[in-house]
Amino acid sequence: MVLTAIKPCFMKRILLLACLFSFLNCFSQNPGTTVSKPVIDTTAVLDSLSKDLDLLKELLEDKTSYFNVNLSLGNQLFSKNNFSLNSQQSTINAMSFKPGVGYYHKSGLSLSGLAFMNLSNSGDGFYQYSITPSYDYNGEGKVSGGISYTSYFTKAKDTLPDYATPYDHEFYGYAYLNQGLIQPGITLGYATGKYTEIFRGRVVGPLGTQVFVLDSQKTKQSDFSLSASVQHNFDWYNVISDNDGLSFVPTLMLNAGSSKTTILSHSNKLVSNIVAKKKNNRFSNLNSGFQIYSLGLSLNLMYEIGKFYLQPETYFDYYFLDSDKKFTTLFSVSAGINL
Repeated sequence: MVLTAIKPCFMKRILLLACLFSFLNCFSQNPGTTVSKPVIDTTAVLDSLSKDLDLLKELLEDKTSYFNVNLSLGNQLFSKNNFSLNSQQSTINAMSFKPGVGYYHKSGLSLSGLAFMNLSNSGDGFYQYSITPSYDYNGEGKVSGGISYTSYFTKAKDTLPDYATPYDHEFYGYAYLNQGLIQPGITLGYATGKYTEIFRGRVVGPLGTQVFVLDSQKTKQSDFSLSASVQHNFDWYNVISDNDGLSFVPTLMLNAGSSKTTILSHSNKLVSNIVAKKKNNRFSNLNSGFQIYSLGLSLNLMYEIGKFYLQPETYFDYYFLDSDKKFTTLFSVSAGINL
């Protein structure tokens, strides 16, 4: 929920309301009194009145463009929007500090950027950046939705830290019904990227014996996600003052998707030979078909007062498939100002 400022178009509203009251007054005269008046083209009058009311509605619901500056703290590392990607993190213990800035046009178009810092290695500075153009539609109709594209830039050259996203490009879309007690929705995501990782361990050599190897492995990964959800919006206004609001949105999500990991190259010749001769070891392609893999619950709370807001969010995920880690808890706390 975002509280938008309404422009003070008082003179136009007064004139429109005066025309409306004048028109209604001509029909509220005493029916027992005979009044001589010209013939009125009721069709033209009603058409004009309808246009005036539409204009008045636009004035009362006037949207504005604004800049946003925000700070976020949490363990959501992979994606700004996609919980399905974030739940695949290899670690949830890394705390990421993310300052961001964005411009949001009243048409629904926006451009935003984030910088990522791992607080455990804050001396290294920002390890990753992202930029996201997007479009969001939150009209008065029955459906709201949006699409976005995010490009990630990671500073790591030789190897990818476990707290950095393995993706370079991410596409994301969502839609949900914004009317009714329970609001169903759907999200689609696709992410792809190339990265380098270091492998130290034992593999089975050409002679059938185990050999310790050190290998720099270049990998390509892609992920498709689909989530079906139901949610309900709880909104309260004038909570503490006349210029604030509070919203709470619980969302239950069923997550599905598919992923593909392709090994592109190795720095170790022995490993390259093993891969060329034997495809069923740890270095072979890892592909998973489309499957339902987790159930998630998102709890989003936002408090706004004037141009400032505070937004804590928690996501709980239970993984259905075989895994050492069945439960994942992700959280973030954001604070910002709309200018």
